[in-house]
Amino acid sequence: MNLTGTPPLVLVDMDGVQADLTAAFWAEFERRYPHGPTRADADTSRFWLDTQLDAEWTEAVHAVTTTPGFFATLDPLDGAVEAMNAMLDEGWDVRICTAPLLTNPTCASDKIAWADRVLGDGWGRRVVIAKDKTLVRGDILIDDKPVVDGDWTPTWRHVVFDAPYNQGAPSPFRLTGWAGWRETLTPLLGRAAA
Repeated sequence: MNLTGTPPLVLVDMDGVQADLTAAFWAEFERRYPHGPTRADADTSRFWLDTQLDAEWTEAVHAVTTTPGFFATLDPLDGAVEAMNAMLDEGWDVRICTAPLLTNPTCASDKIAWADRVLGDGWGRRVVIAKDKTLVRGDILIDDKPVVDGDWTPTWRHVVFDAPYNQGAPSPFRLTGWAGWRETLTPLLGRAAA
């Protein structure tokens, strides 16, 4: 329980935190553009996929990410499924808090379908789709984006999910993978790690 007596509300981003967006993107990009750049050519210090390659490839990147159904096909990151379900078992209120790619016509519904398919039936009802995550209340937001900003001062503390592009993130809280989620998150919620 947090200070209000309710279970802690943990918000977890999807792409790059639970779902392996990078691997799915590069598999499809390299299939479509066999003579184009490869994953090794990407500037992984940049957050947005369409800025990781030269500008001449921006439209090709968008062609992949805006394909209907793309976001439903992502594989989970190692340990994500187990961690998400274990947090629920701890009695925490866990929600997937993900931003839609507005140029992909099925992105939002794909993400809901992904949650049910990968995490288990019922997880789709735990998905919050918000372009501005500062509008969503919570105790913690686990997100790979270096800075999560928006119109409001967030109620949550940003826990950065480690990635090459967020090494300079200003948040002092970092999760380097799902294996250590208890040790990182429980102290932030005022609990001792089990």
